[in-house]
Amino acid sequence: MDKVIDLPDYSIYGMFKERNSNLMWISTKYSGIYRFNLQTGNYTQFSYFTGLPTINYTFRITGDNKGKIYCGTGYEGALEYDGENWVIYNTLNSDIPNNDVYAVECNHFGETWLGTFGGLAKLKNDGTWKIYESANSDLPDNYIRNIICKNEFVVVATASGGLAILNTNYDTWKVFNKENSNLPSNNVWDIAVASNGDIWVALLENGIAKLSNFFDEGNIDVGVENEFKPFYNSKERNINISLNTSKDIVYTLHLMDTSGKYIKQISFSGSGGNESEIMNVENYPKGIYFLVLMAGKSRNRKILIYD
Repeated sequence: MDKVIDLPDYSIYGMFKERNSNLMWISTKYSGIYRFNLQTGNYTQFSYFTGLPTINYTFRITGDNKGKIYCGTGYEGALEYDGENWVIYNTLNSDIPNNDVYAVECNHFGETWLGTFGGLAKLKNDGTWKIYESANSDLPDNYIRNIICKNEFVVVATASGGLAILNTNYDTWKVFNKENSNLPSNNVWDIAVASNGDIWVALLENGIAKLSNFFDEGNIDVGVENEFKPFYNSKERNINISLNTSKDIVYTLHLMDTSGKYIKQISFSGSGGNESEIMNVENYPKGIYFLVLMAGKSRNRKILIYD
């Protein structure tokens, strides 16, 4: 063990390391939130007695790509910190469905997701909310234990409804439970997504399960061999795409960087035959990208290297 972080409260409920920074954020059960400097060993405590707008019972903590910090609490909603001030979102001043916020997650689209005892809440870029509950969606259970965002997908651990995965492009859910899969329990207590895309599931009193190849499912039916062919023209700095299409189906091509951010897209309608499309990439740095083809509820992805 290289370093032991000695804090006044050992009941740690969440940790978040800022990217390209020495700062580690730690949420606790009894003492609020600590901002710990890994280089100097110094820390700053944010508590009810030093301006935190809630009691000190905090859950998971995370941050977005703009430098804001978000943390769930027991009983009082979700916290947001902009570097100077803390604000709180609760059922009195926002649309979140419950004040017990067990999970927080920020995606690369700039959205913040909250997992509560009463459902799933998304804080959009424009400051408005979208709420997913069992009553208005296919979310199988309103008690959310954890959330992980991966590209357009939101992976959700529910306390008694199994594993639920939301495709935000189509607002559709895929649910895995003991009734429709070999998952041994519907009590999903925690989740993790590996670098290869495997989803690991921690089950209450039933061990650990792994879901493989989910993000590779649903390849688009684009003709013989379900294939589309991208080609990089280095002289013109264009990506040329060739594929067979179904008539009147809308196809969308997304260019995605290695962080999972969609940076460019083109859309077109299928003619029922071969289609050729060109995507200009001269304004983007050379390197590794992903080209994602979507049609209906299906998708296909290719890795692309241009120099």
